[in-house]
Order: sequence, then structure tokens, then C-alpha cells
Amino acid sequence: MMQYDIVSGRTSSISMADGPIDQTAASVIWSTYLKQLVMFGGLLGNDTFNSLHTYDSASGWAAITPINAGPSPRAYHCAMVANNGKKMVVFGGQTLPSNTILGDIYVLDLETWVWSAGTPLNSGLNRSATACGASGDYFVSWGGDRDAVASNITLLFDIKTMSWTDSFVPPPSPPGEKKPKVGMIVGIAAGVVVFLAIVGFILYRRSKRPQDDKNKNGKDGGEAGGVTV
Repeated sequence: MMQYDIVSGRTSSISMADGPIDQTAASVIWSTYLKQLVMFGGLLGNDTFNSLHTYDSASGWAAITPINAGPSPRAYHCAMVANNGKKMVVFGGQTLPSNTILGDIYVLDLETWVWSAGTPLNSGLNRSATACGASGDYFVSWGGDRDAVASNITLLFDIKTMSWTDSFVPPPSPPGEKKPKVGMIVGIAAGVVVFLAIVGFILYRRSKRPQDDKNKNGKDGGEAGGVTV
């Protein structure tokens, strides 16, 4: 494990003596609630794991034993932190050596270390190596792989109801965030219209002035010619 100091620009190696050694294809999230990294699962040789570890620079690595049984051993799954760093969602992945592609989803409460199982997907939507994210009470998964076939399907999971859904309700605006008032919007729009009208009038007068000058000069020339004749 490597650590990068963004202030000094230096990279250093972190000891894995008390941590999960040589595991790959695991998931790692940062919990703002715990102020720690949380690592789940992974692969070593042909073996997959469902172990949990935390890490922070002050106390190092620690193995976590959850209160109840959670996801089966897996690798190439997707994990994402949610609910202000208090929950971790784990979805899909692959188990070895059977090469079984998974479609189950679990939520780990990082306050109590209790796993909760969500409604599993239809087996035809099982996948590994997906991209995922979270917004409010929703977990979003996109893409992934199933039997070496890439996918571009987007899946939406409601963390509150612990079920998959096809509708998204955006979270409310943060307290103190001011929404634009209708009167202010109308006033700004009216000001823009007036400004454009003034600019248009000025441009019109400027384009008309050369023609007026030409007509005036032509008229003056005709009168002068008449006098000469």
C-alpha cells in the first residue's frame, strides 16, 4: 500500500504486517464518519474472501468481525459509501474458483457493523467489475461484465427500501441554500430585454445614418447643379 502526501508531493510505503497481504480485486472506500478506509473482499490465487479491514494512519490496519453474516466471498465487486459515511453498499462481483457472477447487494451499517441484504437482481443482470456511485438514498451501478460480455446498463438501488427501482427522487437542497426567487428572475429577464432593445436601436440608427447622409449629399448636389445651370 502506498501513501501520497499532496502537500510535499512525496510517496511512501505503508506496512501491511497487520493488514490483508497480497489480496487483489478488493473494494476500498473512505468513510467520513469513521475517518478510516474500509476494505472488503478480494482475491488471492484462486481464493476469494469476504473479510473486512479498516485502516487509518494513526492506528494502522484492523480486522473487523461484523455482528452477522454478510456477503459471500468475492472479488471484482463494487462498493460505495453512502449516508454521510455511515453505510457501505457492496454489489455483485465474482467468486472463484467457480467463476460465478453475482447479483446480490448488501448494506453494511458502519456504526453497528450489521449487514443487511437487499432484494437480489434477476440473475440475467448479475455482473462484476461495475462502476458505481451514490447520491442521497440511492446507489447507482453502471456497466460491468458478465461472461466476458460488457454491459452498458444502469441500475438504481434505493437504500431506504432496500430494493431496486427505476425512479429517482433527488435529495432536498441543503439548509441555508437560497433558491432563486421568481420576482428576481423576472426582473433580470426584463432588464436583459430592455438592454437588448437599446443595443438594437443604437445599431439601427448607426446603420441608417450613412444612408441619410448619402441622401442629404445627393440632394445638396442637385440643388448646386441647378444653380450652376
